[in-house]
Amino acid sequence: MNTACLDEAVEATGLLPPTVPSHKHGGGWTPKISKRSLNIIRRQLDDKPTLTARELKEQSPILLQNVHVRTNQKAIRKKLSYRKVTARKKPFVTDLQCKKRVTFAKKYSSWTLDDWRRVLWTDESTFCVSESKGKKVWRVRDSDPCNPKFTRKTVKHPASLMVWGEFSYGGSADLIIFPKGQTVTKVVYLHLLENKLAECFAATGSEVLQQDGAPAHTAKVVKQWLYTSEVECISDWPSSSPDNSPIENLWAIVKQKLTGEDTSTLSKLEVALRRVWSSISPSTHRKLVDTIPDHLLEVKKRKGYPIN
Repeated sequence: MNTACLDEAVEATGLLPPTVPSHKHGGGWTPKISKRSLNIIRRQLDDKPTLTARELKEQSPILLQNVHVRTNQKAIRKKLSYRKVTARKKPFVTDLQCKKRVTFAKKYSSWTLDDWRRVLWTDESTFCVSESKGKKVWRVRDSDPCNPKFTRKTVKHPASLMVWGEFSYGGSADLIIFPKGQTVTKVVYLHLLENKLAECFAATGSEVLQQDGAPAHTAKVVKQWLYTSEVECISDWPSSSPDNSPIENLWAIVKQKLTGEDTSTLSKLEVALRRVWSSISPSTHRKLVDTIPDHLLEVKKRKGYPIN
């Protein structure tokens, strides 16, 4: 019987067709981790991001007693959209240091780009000799892979060089590489400033010295020389604030470029350092300097805690 005939029969008899039972909700598969449990897990991870899936289960034995650790991990990734990442390395800062960082950011928030473009950014950094490049070797199948002729040699404590670099919006001067084993004392640093600072100012078109609060930089004899030499400098740079200085980003660029260089000996490392340092483009210098206002704004937003 087609639909039209069925409709006529229903009208003629006055009978109603049997009703189809509605779908009953609540049936089917039940998630092993309830929404309530997920909310609790979210709060725990927001409070302490270092917790593992196993530790979460141990802290909530009743809620998660029948939940496998791997199920917990999948729920964290798929239901809560968390992902496991390596924690970034940032300087430890105390509450007092955070306050000083915010104070500094507020004080210099009125500086314009032209003000920051007058600054000579300076800092020391250490670079280590790398392992020799891993060349592939031919060896017979099932031969001893630890045979000396099939291995490349490494050292436990690689030799290193300390350098002093400087740059501004107008470019950079030569990289200063200290002799092997040389540490930067107040005497060494004072000698460097006496012989190189004026040259660096002239080469980069800068006028204001920026340096961090390292003991050699803040020694009384250094401060006295800067005063008598009438060197304008940012004297209130907050401690534990490498993230405020664009030269830290420049060091990162140098280290990245060094990965493609042969730095297996001190002499090769020195040559590579000079080559990489001089290869940094003027546009990179300018771009780094012009990020300072954004850095200070971010410091204020984070209430003094380290920024990217």
